Amino acid sequence: MHYRFWGLLDSCLAAAVVFTRIDTRKDGPIDNLVVLGDTAVHFMPTSNLAYRQVLLLALAGKREESTALMRQDLKSYPAGSAGFVKDLQASSPEVQQKAEFLVEMVKVEPQGH
Repeated sequence: MHYRFWGLLDSCLAAAVVFTRIDTRKDGPIDNLVVLGDTAVHFMPTSNLAYRQVLLLALAGKREESTALMRQDLKSYPAGSAGFVKDLQASSPEVQQKAEFLVEMVKVEPQGH
């Protein structure tokens, strides 16, 4: 019983952490956030978490994984791409630069099924 509770709590905490603003100067190793993001998106597969995981992968230098997940997200959550771009534009210049290729994908990729 305790294991189930802590597993659920871990997933909730992961989602909460991933929803916070990403600041690569203060958040420590981005790989930790990638792991938390993976846990969160599997626990609560929402548009916001899915697009956040794409960004985390890009910031971790995992361009291939980020690109593949972005294609999937654009098909699964096409309406979420506008919010993703808006959130990215509000990010630091460093984050924007590392994720610029994702914005280009939003402009180019066909969305929906």
